[in-house]
Amino acid sequence: MVRRRPVGTWRPTRVVGVLVATIALLAASCESDPDATIGWPFDVVSTGEGWVTVTWFTSADLDGLNLEVGIAVDGQVAAVAPAEQGTVTVDGLTPGATHHVRMVARVAGEPWVWTENGPWHEVVVPDGEVVLDLGAGRNYLGTGNLPFVTTDQQLRGMPGVPTWAAEQAWLSINGPCSSREQGDWLLPVSVGNFTTANPPPSWGSPGWTSPEWRGCTDATDPEITMVDSHDADGYLLSLQVPETFSGDSFTVQVFDAARCGNASSDPVPPNQAGIDIGALGDPFWTRFRVRGPAGSGAPAASPVLAGRTFETAQHCADVGTGNGFQCGDHSWSMRWCDLHTVVDPEPGATYHLQVDTGPVPDGVSSAQHFVNSYGVRVRTGEQFEPCSGDPTDPAVPHSPDCVVVAGAEWLSVHAYFTAALSSFDLTQVDRQWGGATLEAWLYDIAEGTVGLQLLDPLGDPVGFEWEVIDETGGDVAPTGGWQGSVAPGDLLDSRGLTVGNPCGGGNPQPGPGRISSAKFNDRMLVLRTELPDDLVAAYGGASTWRVAYHTCPDSWSLPSDRTTWGAVLVPPSQPPGGSPVMPLVDVPGDPLVVGNAN
Repeated sequence: MVRRRPVGTWRPTRVVGVLVATIALLAASCESDPDATIGWPFDVVSTGEGWVTVTWFTSADLDGLNLEVGIAVDGQVAAVAPAEQGTVTVDGLTPGATHHVRMVARVAGEPWVWTENGPWHEVVVPDGEVVLDLGAGRNYLGTGNLPFVTTDQQLRGMPGVPTWAAEQAWLSINGPCSSREQGDWLLPVSVGNFTTANPPPSWGSPGWTSPEWRGCTDATDPEITMVDSHDADGYLLSLQVPETFSGDSFTVQVFDAARCGNASSDPVPPNQAGIDIGALGDPFWTRFRVRGPAGSGAPAASPVLAGRTFETAQHCADVGTGNGFQCGDHSWSMRWCDLHTVVDPEPGATYHLQVDTGPVPDGVSSAQHFVNSYGVRVRTGEQFEPCSGDPTDPAVPHSPDCVVVAGAEWLSVHAYFTAALSSFDLTQVDRQWGGATLEAWLYDIAEGTVGLQLLDPLGDPVGFEWEVIDETGGDVAPTGGWQGSVAPGDLLDSRGLTVGNPCGGGNPQPGPGRISSAKFNDRMLVLRTELPDDLVAAYGGASTWRVAYHTCPDSWSLPSDRTTWGAVLVPPSQPPGGSPVMPLVDVPGDPLVVGNAN
């Protein structure tokens, strides 16, 4: 990612006379421009293996002043002349490394000059595909329909988040003994669990029945497939502390951390299905661990700062009991509770919240099926206030102290639909990725819908190529084949066949033992779209991509979807726009100062 700095006042200090005044006027005009945080005088617009493409603009007042600009990378300069709007590519960078890229200037023939407050970027030059964080870049994630709450906002709702910006999706996790086709890509150990001798739970009186069902059936059963996608480490949420962070702590809060039988719609309308699907009386373990900065190691191996394991019977007191409104050992149901406070966090560091099912006691593994849904947010004061790390966010205010919550690699959600067209935040794409290919990885998606679209940061549908992954190399082909393309504004059909179900039943499945016959049930669907060469010019600084579901008009009610999402960027193979390549050269005399520009 690119760590962005405000434009500030760019004033080369060793340029004399009218030139100093002219550049000062340029800086002032940038600061007064309402789009100054979007249209920088200097920007990285594309990054590939060993190169960055840079654009810049200067004032017409500089014409004829014999001024040259340069692009400095780690103390070396690629000279650019004259000082006018342009685009160049700087080559010869180290893939996989973080490079300090800044703009410098000089009067032709004179030494290069710079200031510590000059515009600059830190750019991670890719050495392959880039896995993106998931979400919209705010200090909360997976909060479902909580913005609809109008009372007890701090306890049950999301004060300050407009209802039109409700995420409509809860963070979710299944037990290892659920069948993977229920929508969790990482935690289940098997798929194809549903046979005559091994039926799934079914709805009856007084609730979900078939207690004899076991998701962890012996792997020697030919109807059961043990899956390679299982990862006992579960899911990671990144807690990204900005470099500008000025607070002394932040607190991680979890909504409805345990899987609770009373986690129903009241008092969180209009979610009539409840936050926890089929919340049986059986125990279900969910473990939350806050981990410190990972450094160069794996986040799941970083130090555990605090953790807590929730088991249904121990943490789901009725909300009407005397202790129901306290976050104690027996009352974490349907409320925000403080999980852990990180004191004196490291600015610029990324902490993680790891969510898994923990070590399940012997003899109770059969309870680990279905799903526990929850939400996460971060507060930096006594009360939660929503914020965004994105200055262009239309829903909540940007803050330099905003600790962003994002899905790391995979995001496991339970999406609820509130309209015939419902869309969900997928990922943010930084401005440096012009010309790259965005891949949306969507597992077990879109049951009960007509079709899917991929929406750009302006909310417009884009064209894309699609592919269904043949996981085993011998999967049964899906309805419509393995791949195809969708034009902008069209839908990727998610209904398929309609035998026995107006919203898409009767479709072939990858193998036996699946209970659903939806088109993309237990399938990994990949959507690929090529990004514009200049993302700032295309989207004006907006960066959040979304997935849109079009629901079936002939369905009995609006559906919900238990699914897992991921997003990947494939860097462009060539710089965009045929920009000239500028080699780096050593700077005579002292090297450029490349420290932090504070």
